[in-house]
Amino acid sequence: MNRLMMTTAALTFALAGNAANLYMAGDSTLHSRKVTKPGAGIEETCLGSWGDELENYVKPGVKIVNLAMSGRSTKSFIDEGRWDKLIKQVQSGDYVFIQFGHNDQKKNKPKVYAAADGAYRENLTRFAKEVRAKGGKPVFGTSMVRRTFDKQGKVRDGLGAYPETVRKLGKELGVPVVDMNAFTRKKVEATPQEESIKWYRASVNKTDFTHPTKEGAKVFAKLFVDDVKQNKLELAELFKE
Repeated sequence: MNRLMMTTAALTFALAGNAANLYMAGDSTLHSRKVTKPGAGIEETCLGSWGDELENYVKPGVKIVNLAMSGRSTKSFIDEGRWDKLIKQVQSGDYVFIQFGHNDQKKNKPKVYAAADGAYRENLTRFAKEVRAKGGKPVFGTSMVRRTFDKQGKVRDGLGAYPETVRKLGKELGVPVVDMNAFTRKKVEATPQEESIKWYRASVNKTDFTHPTKEGAKVFAKLFVDDVKQNKLELAELFKE
Protein backbone atom coordinates (compact mmCIF):
# COMPACT_ATOMS: atom_id res chain seq x y z
CA MET A 1 0.00 0.00 0.00
CA ASN A 2 1.52 3.35 -1.03
CA ARG A 3 1.66 6.41 1.17
CA LEU A 4 -1.33 8.13 -0.46
CA MET A 5 -3.52 5.06 -0.04
CA MET A 6 -2.49 4.72 3.60
CA THR A 7 -3.31 8.38 4.26
CA THR A 8 -6.70 8.07 2.56
CA ALA A 9 -7.55 4.90 4.51
CA ALA A 10 -6.55 6.54 7.78
CA LEU A 11 -8.67 9.60 7.01
CA THR A 12 -11.66 7.43 6.10
CA PHE A 13 -11.31 5.50 9.34
CA ALA A 14 -11.07 8.71 11.37
CA LEU A 15 -14.13 10.21 9.74
CA ALA A 16 -16.13 7.01 10.30
CA GLY A 17 -15.09 6.91 13.94
CA ASN A 18 -16.28 10.49 14.44
CA ALA A 19 -19.57 10.08 12.56
CA ALA A 20 -22.66 11.45 14.25
CA ASN A 21 -25.37 9.17 15.55
CA LEU A 22 -28.98 9.41 14.35
CA TYR A 23 -31.49 8.94 17.17
CA MET A 24 -35.14 8.34 16.34
CA ALA A 25 -38.14 9.04 18.58
CA GLY A 26 -41.61 8.15 17.38
CA ASP A 27 -44.51 5.72 17.26
CA SER A 28 -45.38 2.42 15.56
CA THR A 29 -44.74 3.65 12.00
CA LEU A 30 -41.10 4.15 12.96
CA HIS A 31 -40.78 1.43 15.64
CA SER A 32 -37.95 -1.03 14.94
CA ARG A 33 -39.05 -4.46 13.72
CA LYS A 34 -35.65 -6.14 13.88
CA VAL A 35 -36.71 -8.34 16.79
CA THR A 36 -40.10 -10.06 16.76
CA LYS A 37 -41.52 -11.49 19.97
CA PRO A 38 -41.85 -15.30 20.11
CA GLY A 39 -45.30 -16.40 19.03
CA ALA A 40 -46.05 -13.15 17.21
CA GLY A 41 -48.96 -13.37 14.78
CA ILE A 42 -48.84 -12.80 11.05
CA GLU A 43 -49.90 -9.16 11.43
CA GLU A 44 -46.84 -8.43 13.59
CA THR A 45 -44.36 -10.37 11.45
CA CYS A 46 -45.51 -8.59 8.27
CA LEU A 47 -44.93 -5.11 9.68
CA GLY A 48 -41.95 -3.07 8.60
CA SER A 49 -40.11 -0.02 9.93
CA TRP A 50 -38.85 2.62 7.57
CA GLY A 51 -36.51 3.67 10.39
CA ASP A 52 -34.78 0.28 10.16
CA GLU A 53 -34.45 0.67 6.40
CA LEU A 54 -32.37 3.84 6.76
CA GLU A 55 -29.41 1.65 7.65
CA ASN A 56 -29.15 0.86 3.92
CA TYR A 57 -28.47 4.53 3.18
CA VAL A 58 -26.17 5.83 5.92
CA LYS A 59 -22.43 6.22 5.51
CA PRO A 60 -20.01 3.82 7.24
CA GLY A 61 -19.63 4.68 10.91
CA VAL A 62 -23.07 6.29 11.26
CA LYS A 63 -25.13 4.57 13.94
CA ILE A 64 -28.93 4.65 13.95
CA VAL A 65 -30.43 4.39 17.42
CA ASN A 66 -34.13 3.73 16.87
CA LEU A 67 -35.96 4.24 20.18
CA ALA A 68 -39.43 4.70 18.67
CA MET A 69 -42.15 2.62 20.31
CA SER A 70 -45.58 1.46 19.15
CA GLY A 71 -48.59 3.19 20.62
CA ARG A 72 -46.69 6.17 21.99
CA SER A 73 -47.36 9.87 21.70
CA THR A 74 -45.23 12.84 22.69
CA LYS A 75 -46.98 12.67 26.08
CA SER A 76 -46.52 8.98 26.85
CA PHE A 77 -42.97 8.99 25.44
CA ILE A 78 -42.16 11.53 28.16
CA ASP A 79 -44.30 10.00 30.91
CA GLU A 80 -42.74 6.55 30.48
CA GLY A 81 -39.20 7.90 30.71
CA ARG A 82 -38.39 7.06 27.10
CA TRP A 83 -37.41 10.62 26.24
CA ASP A 84 -35.10 10.81 29.27
CA LYS A 85 -33.43 7.58 28.15
CA LEU A 86 -32.86 9.02 24.68
CA ILE A 87 -31.64 12.48 25.62
CA LYS A 88 -29.10 11.12 28.12
CA GLN A 89 -27.34 9.36 25.24
CA VAL A 90 -27.19 12.31 22.86
CA GLN A 91 -23.78 13.87 22.32
CA SER A 92 -22.66 17.00 20.52
CA GLY A 93 -23.18 16.68 16.77
CA ASP A 94 -25.76 13.89 16.99
CA TYR A 95 -29.08 14.20 15.16
CA VAL A 96 -32.45 13.42 16.75
CA PHE A 97 -35.38 12.77 14.40
CA ILE A 98 -38.76 13.26 16.12
CA GLN A 99 -42.04 12.08 14.58
CA PHE A 100 -45.29 11.72 16.51
CA GLY A 101 -48.97 12.45 15.85
CA HIS A 102 -50.94 9.26 15.21
CA ASN A 103 -51.47 8.61 18.90
CA ASP A 104 -51.38 12.20 20.18
CA GLN A 105 -54.71 12.78 18.43
CA LYS A 106 -56.60 10.06 20.37
CA LYS A 107 -58.90 12.09 22.64
CA ASN A 108 -60.47 8.95 24.08
CA LYS A 109 -57.10 7.83 25.50
CA PRO A 110 -55.91 10.28 28.19
CA LYS A 111 -52.56 8.52 28.58
CA VAL A 112 -51.53 9.49 25.05
CA TYR A 113 -53.70 12.46 24.06
CA ALA A 114 -51.93 15.74 23.42
CA ALA A 115 -53.83 18.54 21.67
CA ALA A 116 -52.17 19.72 18.46
CA ASP A 117 -51.90 23.37 19.52
CA GLY A 118 -51.43 22.50 23.19
CA ALA A 119 -49.40 19.73 24.79
CA TYR A 120 -48.24 18.34 21.42
CA ARG A 121 -46.69 21.64 20.45
CA GLU A 122 -45.23 22.12 23.92
CA ASN A 123 -43.70 18.64 23.98
CA LEU A 124 -42.09 19.07 20.57
CA THR A 125 -40.68 22.40 21.71
CA ARG A 126 -39.22 20.74 24.78
CA PHE A 127 -37.64 18.00 22.68
CA ALA A 128 -35.97 20.50 20.35
CA LYS A 129 -34.62 22.64 23.18
CA GLU A 130 -33.22 19.69 25.12
CA VAL A 131 -31.51 18.25 22.04
CA ARG A 132 -29.87 21.60 21.36
CA ALA A 133 -28.83 21.92 24.99
CA LYS A 134 -26.80 18.73 24.50
CA GLY A 135 -25.19 20.10 21.35
CA GLY A 136 -27.40 17.90 19.18
CA LYS A 137 -29.44 18.75 16.09
CA PRO A 138 -33.22 18.20 16.23
CA VAL A 139 -35.18 17.32 13.10
CA PHE A 140 -38.98 17.17 13.08
CA GLY A 141 -41.05 14.86 10.91
CA THR A 142 -44.74 15.00 10.08
CA SER A 143 -46.57 11.68 10.30
CA MET A 144 -46.89 9.49 7.22
CA VAL A 145 -50.42 9.26 5.88
CA ARG A 146 -52.88 6.51 6.58
CA ARG A 147 -53.93 4.77 3.40
CA THR A 148 -57.62 5.64 3.25
CA PHE A 149 -59.35 7.28 0.30
CA ASP A 150 -62.34 9.50 -0.35
CA LYS A 151 -64.69 9.01 -3.31
CA GLN A 152 -62.38 11.02 -5.55
CA GLY A 153 -59.45 8.75 -4.80
CA LYS A 154 -57.67 11.33 -2.65
CA VAL A 155 -56.00 10.30 0.59
CA ARG A 156 -58.04 10.99 3.72
CA ASP A 157 -55.56 10.19 6.47
CA GLY A 158 -57.36 11.92 9.37
CA LEU A 159 -54.35 13.52 11.07
CA GLY A 160 -56.07 16.89 11.24
CA ALA A 161 -54.00 19.81 12.53
CA TYR A 162 -51.00 17.74 13.66
CA PRO A 163 -48.87 17.90 10.49
CA GLU A 164 -49.42 21.66 10.12
CA THR A 165 -48.49 22.21 13.77
CA VAL A 166 -45.14 20.52 13.07
CA ARG A 167 -44.53 22.62 9.94
CA LYS A 168 -45.28 25.89 11.71
CA LEU A 169 -43.30 25.00 14.82
CA GLY A 170 -40.32 23.98 12.73
CA LYS A 171 -40.24 27.43 11.12
CA GLU A 172 -40.70 29.14 14.46
CA LEU A 173 -37.86 27.26 16.16
CA GLY A 174 -35.60 26.97 13.14
CA VAL A 175 -35.86 23.16 13.25
CA PRO A 176 -35.76 21.42 9.84
CA VAL A 177 -38.91 19.47 8.98
CA VAL A 178 -39.05 16.32 6.86
CA ASP A 179 -42.62 16.42 5.59
CA MET A 180 -43.43 12.72 5.54
CA ASN A 181 -47.14 13.54 5.52
CA ALA A 182 -46.93 15.54 2.30
CA PHE A 183 -44.72 13.25 0.27
CA THR A 184 -46.28 9.95 1.38
CA ARG A 185 -49.65 11.44 0.42
CA LYS A 186 -48.28 12.42 -2.99
CA LYS A 187 -46.71 8.99 -3.51
CA VAL A 188 -49.81 7.03 -2.49
CA GLU A 189 -52.16 9.14 -4.63
CA ALA A 190 -49.88 8.84 -7.67
CA THR A 191 -49.66 5.04 -7.38
CA PRO A 192 -52.38 2.58 -8.50
CA GLN A 193 -54.28 1.39 -5.43
CA GLU A 194 -53.56 -2.26 -6.21
CA GLU A 195 -49.87 -1.37 -5.89
CA SER A 196 -49.94 0.98 -2.87
CA ILE A 197 -51.96 -1.53 -0.84
CA LYS A 198 -48.80 -3.65 -0.70
CA TRP A 199 -47.11 -0.88 1.31
CA TYR A 200 -49.54 -0.98 4.24
CA ARG A 201 -50.55 -3.73 6.62
CA ALA A 202 -54.30 -3.78 7.20
CA SER A 203 -55.56 -4.15 10.75
CA VAL A 204 -57.43 -7.32 11.71
CA ASN A 205 -60.81 -5.70 10.97
CA LYS A 206 -59.48 -4.19 7.72
CA THR A 207 -60.42 -0.65 8.79
CA ASP A 208 -56.98 0.71 9.64
CA PHE A 209 -54.17 1.16 7.11
CA THR A 210 -51.58 3.02 9.19
CA HIS A 211 -48.56 0.72 9.47
CA PRO A 212 -46.04 0.00 6.73
CA THR A 213 -45.27 -3.51 5.54
CA LYS A 214 -41.65 -4.48 4.94
CA GLU A 215 -42.09 -3.49 1.29
CA GLY A 216 -43.69 -0.19 2.26
CA ALA A 217 -40.92 0.56 4.75
CA LYS A 218 -38.40 0.39 1.90
CA VAL A 219 -40.47 2.80 -0.18
CA PHE A 220 -40.92 5.29 2.66
CA ALA A 221 -37.26 5.18 3.74
CA LYS A 222 -36.19 6.09 0.21
CA LEU A 223 -38.70 8.94 0.15
CA PHE A 224 -37.24 10.21 3.42
CA VAL A 225 -33.64 10.13 2.20
CA ASP A 226 -34.54 11.67 -1.17
CA ASP A 227 -36.40 14.52 0.54
CA VAL A 228 -33.53 15.23 2.93
CA LYS A 229 -31.10 15.43 0.02
CA GLN A 230 -33.35 17.44 -2.29
CA ASN A 231 -33.97 20.03 0.42
CA LYS A 232 -30.27 20.05 1.27
CA LEU A 233 -30.86 19.53 4.97
CA GLU A 234 -27.77 19.25 7.14
CA LEU A 235 -28.94 15.74 7.99
CA ALA A 236 -27.98 14.72 4.44
CA GLU A 237 -24.34 14.50 5.54
CA LEU A 238 -25.16 11.15 7.17
CA PHE A 239 -26.29 9.51 3.93
CA LYS A 240 -24.33 8.05 1.04
CA GLU A 241 -24.16 9.99 -2.22
